[in-house]
Amino acid sequence: MLKCLTCLKEHDGSYGSGIYCSRACANTRRHTAKAYTTARCVQCNKEVSASIHTSPQYVKCNDCIRAKQHLKSTHACPVCGEVGYRHNNCPRPQVCRQRQTIRNSLIVYFGFDQSVLGSLAAYKEYDRVKDALFVDYWDDNMTLLSMGEKYNYPQGSNIEKILTRLGMSYRNRSDAAKLSTLLSRSSPKGNYRHKRGMHAGWDGTQHFFRSSYEEDLMYDMDECMIQYGTETVRIAYWDSVLCTDRIAVVDFHLPEYNVLVEVKSEYTLNHINMHDKFISYRKQGYTPYVLLEKERVLDYNAIAFLSSQESSKLLTLNSETDVKRFDSSREVHIC
Repeated sequence: MLKCLTCLKEHDGSYGSGIYCSRACANTRRHTAKAYTTARCVQCNKEVSASIHTSPQYVKCNDCIRAKQHLKSTHACPVCGEVGYRHNNCPRPQVCRQRQTIRNSLIVYFGFDQSVLGSLAAYKEYDRVKDALFVDYWDDNMTLLSMGEKYNYPQGSNIEKILTRLGMSYRNRSDAAKLSTLLSRSSPKGNYRHKRGMHAGWDGTQHFFRSSYEEDLMYDMDECMIQYGTETVRIAYWDSVLCTDRIAVVDFHLPEYNVLVEVKSEYTLNHINMHDKFISYRKQGYTPYVLLEKERVLDYNAIAFLSSQESSKLLTLNSETDVKRFDSSREVHIC
């Protein structure tokens, strides 16, 4: 005979699962109360009190539970080989808990030596793989996609998850965009109001121009048969106004003369920003110039000697007379 959990009367268990004697007792049960019933331990057949929601095949007494925990405490860690329960005795438990990452990713794709598993040498091998990924990502400035290609890792962008599990930091979106521009994987968006298109050079190479001024300069260099490249040089520089690192995409590169040319108009030329770029250009060993309004060439040799008050005024310079008045550039007329 069974005892109803609501009215505590004995019944034959013919109603439902046998927990309640009738529909009325089942409807009036307390939903918040945790009901218990008697059951048998599946290992020692000892009678215990178990929740009514526990399946009979999972009912165990406290003695059997403690015996299983003791059995686990005698198992060796598959990573470091130390004996203990739940990595209590592991010198570096945060590494040992990543055994699935080590088996499924580090061993398969990143050259982790599987033979060292089960010994303390696994920590040294773990650090070696982590340092190699750190050098690729931060020192060699590799992107997630390029690292995926190097290690033949499927869906290279998912390497970000591996870096997170290894405790490594990764670039934010701003730094990733700068690196993509520096590595010529992307180009800055131009002003679609200006003329733009492709130009076939005198040597058969294709060049992209973003304004009619750039196209005219291409025709001039084609007549003189000068080797040039457009947006092929990317240089990092410090923006003194925004106080941040930026990437400069140079308009023209003349490799025969080691010269960089920026094509600007009076409207698009920012003197302070161009001066910041020229500092980095010269550090890279180039000779930079600005072609202004297709007629005048500026090299910004004297801007560095201006006072801070005069330099701030350069931001508002728009006319040719203002540039001459400050004597901030040397003029060379193109024949």
